[in-house]
Amino acid sequence: MRFFFKSLLAIAIATVVAGLLTYPAWLLVSQFADYRPDRVMRRVGTLALAIALLWILRREGLADRTTLGYGLPRRQFLRQMTVGFLSGLLLMMPLVAVFLGLGIRNWNDAFSLALVARTFLQGALIGFAVSFVEETFLRGAMYGVIERESGAAYAILLPSLLFAAVHFIADPDKMRVATDTMSFQVGLQIAARAFVDFAEPLAIVDALFALAALGVLLSLIRRRTGAIAGSIGLHAGGVAVIFMLSEFSAVNSQTSYPFLIGSNNGGIVGWLAFAWISVVALAYWRLAGKRIAAGG
Repeated sequence: MRFFFKSLLAIAIATVVAGLLTYPAWLLVSQFADYRPDRVMRRVGTLALAIALLWILRREGLADRTTLGYGLPRRQFLRQMTVGFLSGLLLMMPLVAVFLGLGIRNWNDAFSLALVARTFLQGALIGFAVSFVEETFLRGAMYGVIERESGAAYAILLPSLLFAAVHFIADPDKMRVATDTMSFQVGLQIAARAFVDFAEPLAIVDALFALAALGVLLSLIRRRTGAIAGSIGLHAGGVAVIFMLSEFSAVNSQTSYPFLIGSNNGGIVGWLAFAWISVVALAYWRLAGKRIAAGG
């Protein structure tokens, strides 16, 4: 589990580095475009984390295609990714049906077929952009290294917990500051706010459990297929549906089922999602016929 803890340390260091560099980076960027300081910090932090993780992988000789989950031939990789994407869309459909059927979310008044198609394409592009980054690190590098070090059980569990946690790091709405107050000190304050959600864990526990369950499902796919193509596709499909649901519906404040509404992703990923994804993950594990015990 050394790589897991090194990764946690890398995230902490990248956050501090981003805080230190936010002010000069923002001064540079503001000469060309009007970017909020918190957005600059997120991008600087992502770059710093990518550099740190790549350095760790290369130092330990682990930056190979198989460890990263890209060992399949291209045609097979693309086929698994496509099947995963379609499966991600199907995975979310029962949740959409329940949310709308029970009046937990209400459709917006007006939208056209062209708008739906454009929004779906946008959501899919965002989904693949996000999933390639997250799956390469979590189900690729982290899974591959931890499986070598400690066995499959830890490789499934630990990246899934981190996957859930990172969705609550750096919430832009809680990091915004007035541009006329920017300084090195404010940059560090923005970085510190990246972890503010964890000060009240009970407020996010439903989404944490749901995202952890999704992480387990994605890890099981990685375990069964030996690659991250299916995980990338499933992840992207789920993001695309969440994006569309967020665009075309809104939470009903008068719903009789508030406990099913998630605290993250705009009232979508909560206890209902946790229950459904857990059932799917369990069924997949049983049907896949793979031994998930450590070293199995």
